[in-house]
Amino acid sequence: MGQASATGYPERNEDSEMDAVLMLQPCRIHRPHPSARPKDITMNNASWSDKEKKIARAAFDKALQREFAALLEEFASRSQQIQSSGDLWDIEDFLRERRREIDRTYDYRYSQLFFVFCTLIRRGRLTLEDLTGLRPDKLEAIEQFVNFRVPAEEEEERSL
Repeated sequence: MGQASATGYPERNEDSEMDAVLMLQPCRIHRPHPSARPKDITMNNASWSDKEKKIARAAFDKALQREFAALLEEFASRSQQIQSSGDLWDIEDFLRERRREIDRTYDYRYSQLFFVFCTLIRRGRLTLEDLTGLRPDKLEAIEQFVNFRVPAEEEEERSL
């Protein structure tokens, strides 16, 4: 971090070493074991027709808007509870972390969309209905991935 600012807190800037390290971290989207993957669709061999690209872009944008709406709601709630300058920095940290998470999750490369859509459906930002119009084999593969559970996830759900 930088030197102390007038408020006594260390100055923060986007070029800090920690920010640079965090931005280089790979996206950690859960990907099922290759044996559990549908045989005909993988992230590298799926082609996207012009029609599917439009559907994918619309669904992606819809999910991103939902994400921002939820973020704004959370921000408004947190900002109403501010009572000290420390609370301001907590909100700043929250927003910075959410921005990083959004940047890692919302990756509009066609080679990644398959996993992005699965993640967004699991998080409730998209539904399979939002993807209506994609090829049936893609929808089926996405649904299989969304419903795939590793044993640790199943154990976690039972304990809730």
